[in-house]
Amino acid sequence: MGSGLGPGLLCFALFAMVSEGCNMFNGSWLVDESYPLYDSGKCPFIRKEFDCVKYGRPDKKYLRYRWQPDGECVLPAFDGMEMMRLWRGKRVLFVGDSLSLNMYNSMLCLLYAANPYGSLSYVDNGVLFEASKEWLSADLLIFNSWHWWPRTGPTQPWDYIQDGNLIVKDMDRTLAFSKALTTWANWVRSTIDPYAKKVFYQGVSPSHYHGNDWGESFLKSCSGESEPLDGSTYTYKPSPQEAIVKEIIPRELVTLLDITFLSELRKDAHPSKYSGIRSRNDCSHWCLAGLPDTWNLLLYAFLIQ
Repeated sequence: MGSGLGPGLLCFALFAMVSEGCNMFNGSWLVDESYPLYDSGKCPFIRKEFDCVKYGRPDKKYLRYRWQPDGECVLPAFDGMEMMRLWRGKRVLFVGDSLSLNMYNSMLCLLYAANPYGSLSYVDNGVLFEASKEWLSADLLIFNSWHWWPRTGPTQPWDYIQDGNLIVKDMDRTLAFSKALTTWANWVRSTIDPYAKKVFYQGVSPSHYHGNDWGESFLKSCSGESEPLDGSTYTYKPSPQEAIVKEIIPRELVTLLDITFLSELRKDAHPSKYSGIRSRNDCSHWCLAGLPDTWNLLLYAFLIQ
């Protein structure tokens, strides 16, 4: 497996259901004493940004939540040995930004928990425009984008935007995102053979920096939160970017892991100050073990259906 990372990557997708009439993305979080799915202290792949237990997070209840879809929908248990059997000899790429890395680290830990004695090798594929050539040789691609698009000031990772032959200093970011999605969708349609490759899009991952997003003070953040929101009562307002993704994606070729709502409920699952980067309150990324494990359970459910 590999991870191609870059803040300006363009990616998109499709709403899908694991079985007819079953929406795996609506539901609630329930306490399950069999969780977490692995011991983060025994997984050698977790980056310091996501290793909340190691860096002192005192509460542990956030580790115990299991996603329960509505109705009679059942999210299959993750079988790491079966996942490795199905994809033995094939290439799996997570392509995107640090939230792709979050999901990628989770997948590695899930597989390592199933087979801690497997052999490993590492390949450095360089920067994005070099690594993108590797996409065509992959059998399974999981794309992600949006996290860096609205950035301004010191955290903005580019100087100019090119729109066709026009180079501009800036433009409406949502419009730029829409144009980029269209470019990517055209690439998918012209390049991807659906009989030879599976393509997924990791939906927009929400942040929790302002409490007014969930009915509390604007000044409140994810820091100190220990329980998720109630999925049965929470009023969810999809972002314009989510609507753009669902409108533009090539529905016949790409499957959306529509993780936004279920992740929106997990204001408790971020590293906040408990990461290896002590200078920030991180309400964008997610602790491991934790929420990204559920993203991978959903991916696994689609792969085995």
